[in-house]
Amino acid sequence: MQMKLWHLYFSVFSIFPSSLFGQEFLQVSYKEKPAENIVSPAALAQKLILNNFSEKQKVATIFRWITDNINYKIKPNSLNRRPSYSKISLEDSSALKSLNERVAEKVLEDGEAYCDGYARLFSTLCSFAGIKSEVVHGYAKSNIDKAGKNFRSNHTWNAVFIDSAWHLLDVTWASGYITFYGENFVRQYDDYYFLTPPVQFIRTHYPEDLNWTLLPQTPALKEFETSPFKYKGYYTRYVKSLKPSIGNIVASVGDTLVFEVEAGEKSDHVRVVDVNEIDSLPLSQVQWWEHPKPQSELIGNVVKGFYVVNDPAVKSLHVIYGNAVIVRYSLNIIEKPKQQTLALK
Repeated sequence: MQMKLWHLYFSVFSIFPSSLFGQEFLQVSYKEKPAENIVSPAALAQKLILNNFSEKQKVATIFRWITDNINYKIKPNSLNRRPSYSKISLEDSSALKSLNERVAEKVLEDGEAYCDGYARLFSTLCSFAGIKSEVVHGYAKSNIDKAGKNFRSNHTWNAVFIDSAWHLLDVTWASGYITFYGENFVRQYDDYYFLTPPVQFIRTHYPEDLNWTLLPQTPALKEFETSPFKYKGYYTRYVKSLKPSIGNIVASVGDTLVFEVEAGEKSDHVRVVDVNEIDSLPLSQVQWWEHPKPQSELIGNVVKGFYVVNDPAVKSLHVIYGNAVIVRYSLNIIEKPKQQTLALK
């Protein structure tokens, strides 16, 4: 199996702000350059950790290499698809490689992946670097089932053991975002999803195995399902109150929906856009010029945004405040009951 490999060139460039870890512990940047030689995940891992000594440095370098070199996989009609690696060889062998390693080889060969491929590549490189890690499956509130009511397992991320403790991270969500119409992947690193504190991580990631919340008490799944999905912008804009408070909105074509936001960071407008998502990569940004001007009004400290339901196929609504996506709602559109007329006697 021939695989593409990217040489690494290092230069001084801080990629992690001191506010995230208390100190700037790593300074690296990456440039891609195709190479003819074939290198296994094991060899790649050794190249990546060559000049790193601490476990945190090793993990950070592996994490950044993946975010800088692997594209999120986009195909036509890929909405809400779970990753599949059915084409990976399963032939018998006395030295059969693990599923993680076989998926990692495939991802390196293709240079692209869904969330499962990102997570398995990260775990494989960590393993060859002598770092313990786990692939975690769970709910990211990016998908709903056919009934449109219950969230299902739809995402994959990692837990990693460094400095005598387990930590959580999501290399897929740190890598970039999907454009407005879901046609392109734009690489843009987001350090929020690297070693995210568990109390923050649970706001967006709910594992099938509750041990991987890394919390003494796990919020009920019902609470996780019914609340709106909160993006990082919800916290960076210091949102104080939000209406509706329930994440699943039931409406009919022709209805006008009202959204209310009060936040510490002031803004005089709210946009509500009807953009769906692909697989489990969050919509981090949209092209504002492709969407109509916002319909909103400012009343005291509260900004009201309005959305008119016109398309029965819309499944998601994203609320944008201060040019940041803050929350996403699921939209369940039903037919309006027919009005009955009473015959006069």
